[in-house]
Amino acid sequence: MHDDIGGEGNATGGDARRMVPFGASAPRALIVDDDSMLRTLFSRVLNGAGIETTVAEDGAAALEILQQDPTYVVILDNHMPGITGLEVVRKLRANPETVNIPVILVTGEADLSDRVRGLELGADDYLTKPVEPDELVVRVRAQLRRSFSADPLRTFVESANDAFVAWDAEGLVTEWTTHAEVLFGWRRDEIIGKPFTSTVLAPRHREAHEDRMRRFASAGEAPLLGEWIELTGRHRDGRDIPVEMTIWIVDDHGRRIFSAFMRDLRAKRDIQNALRESAQLQALVESSPDIILLTDTDGVILYTSPSARDILGFEPDDLYGRCCDDLVYADDRVEFIRARSRSLASGADIATTHRFVTAEGGQVWVEASSAATRHRVTGKITGLELVARDITNRKIAEEEREQVMADLARANTNLRDAISREQRMVEDLQKLDRLKTEFVATVSHELRTPLTSISGYVEMLVDQGGGELTPRQQSMLDVVERNTRRLLLMIDNLLTIGRIEAGAFDIEPGPVEAVPLIRGAIRAMLPTAQERDITLQVDFLHNPGIVLADAAQFDRALLNVLSNAVKFTPAGGRVTVTTDRVDDEVMVSIADTGVGIPLDEQERLFTPFFRSSTSVKSETQGTGLGLVIVKNIVEGHGGSIRLDSTPDIGTTVTMTIPAEPQHPVVHASDDVSHQEGQRHDVDSRR
Repeated sequence: MHDDIGGEGNATGGDARRMVPFGASAPRALIVDDDSMLRTLFSRVLNGAGIETTVAEDGAAALEILQQDPTYVVILDNHMPGITGLEVVRKLRANPETVNIPVILVTGEADLSDRVRGLELGADDYLTKPVEPDELVVRVRAQLRRSFSADPLRTFVESANDAFVAWDAEGLVTEWTTHAEVLFGWRRDEIIGKPFTSTVLAPRHREAHEDRMRRFASAGEAPLLGEWIELTGRHRDGRDIPVEMTIWIVDDHGRRIFSAFMRDLRAKRDIQNALRESAQLQALVESSPDIILLTDTDGVILYTSPSARDILGFEPDDLYGRCCDDLVYADDRVEFIRARSRSLASGADIATTHRFVTAEGGQVWVEASSAATRHRVTGKITGLELVARDITNRKIAEEEREQVMADLARANTNLRDAISREQRMVEDLQKLDRLKTEFVATVSHELRTPLTSISGYVEMLVDQGGGELTPRQQSMLDVVERNTRRLLLMIDNLLTIGRIEAGAFDIEPGPVEAVPLIRGAIRAMLPTAQERDITLQVDFLHNPGIVLADAAQFDRALLNVLSNAVKFTPAGGRVTVTTDRVDDEVMVSIADTGVGIPLDEQERLFTPFFRSSTSVKSETQGTGLGLVIVKNIVEGHGGSIRLDSTPDIGTTVTMTIPAEPQHPVVHASDDVSHQEGQRHDVDSRR
């Protein structure tokens, strides 16, 4: 949670947030209170008095902060959840590392016993709520004065890498650490009481420093207070020392004490000066992996970096006095000379890509930058500076990429030609397929007419329209009738597939009672099932109500699936029809206990003329068109079909079609079987 008042952030688990970023070791106070408003107010009051603050919202967080950094005055609320203020005091005084930390206990007006107990445990002072801002500042400053000369603080400033110096309002030195002795050459007992400005600062900075001190004394202005500034110090032996200093102020009962950390800048300046030396620049040039050439205006080489040896195979001295144009491969030389001339004429930096010749007669691709050099005094162009980077590997990669792209282009051309040939083959196959479809449709149509006539005469004979039949004649006529029906069904399927492929297979759905439709299909299949000793059962789990179906076509789909189920189920098996309604859909599942279909063949069952290996093995008759027609009928209704099968266990075909909305009503099971009254379980397979 963030409290916008004063910009304070809560600190938990040892996490703390500094309120005022002063110099490296400004006077600091740790405010410990579970009330965020009081933490904010205390911080703002102390910050305004020049005291840096850190906050913690409970005793555990405070103890963790002080264990890491004991240089605080602690303002400690007594009543906090968890570890109380009194417990924090006890823990601080029991630890040698925190025993000297100043603690101001904050209690309620009526908590006299807590104040006494806190002082007994080792608290240095106490404040009573509500706390007056001026009293808070005075009490904290008092503890700061007491702790200023305490051993923990001296240990802290002595352990710092920088010199620590303090002086009073009169400018006299009051504190001087060992690092200050090393930096300026004065021992502590020699410098204490001497003027800070005239002893420590170089003459040119003294007046400005005194002016800053006077301005602060008269108007309270503190320019550069808390910031690092660079100036020149004075060593005891009179040498000037470049230093960096940050200053802050402590108010000691109205007596101002100025404190500062001072840092030696001589090492930093030495590094900067060394980098400016020409020898350093020479070393950088000589270590460059690029070829660096300096020429006069005629292109005569005056200097070559050692990298020419590694890249071109030439010793630098061997190239001195030669024309740089001679290093360029003949085919690239004209463009190089033009770029060099433009750079000399305009003084601009010209970039080129060309080939250099190696000492052994080979070629190296380089990316070169040419810039004119000028006389330091007159500014006149005196020659050319050429920096060339070896890009041979990149060029080889580019050429290889171009070759790959060319190969890909040829491959794409060949692929397009192959695709074009394939397209022509597909068109030829489609044409053959259309011819096949037309042929099958024509032959089927031509066969249907005589078969219809044969079927009619067979019916007349069966009805004894040609006279009474002997039992042997009746048996022979039954065979003719059965095969005639089979041929008519086969021709009808062929004609239907033709209409489907031609896009002329129309479904005209309408509201149809589902139960009579399903029962009719089952009754039509009963004689065949009885003949093969197969039990047919039906179970209406919920009233299917009215389906939106083309009655003739959906009846055809039901008969096709039922016929397959009976045909592929051995004698003594079972075919189960289960009907259910879910929301606005009716599902009809037809499950058998037949031979089943291998998994890898199941997806091909809806391909025209495909017959599974189990049907071929069992020599079961069929054209491989039934399920294709069923699928088109179901999907033509806006429904779906699913097939699940396991070899030697059975197959389940589930058809789902839309229904008119209604509230489903639970119905009892209905058995349609040649075994009257038998109750059957529903098989989950087709």
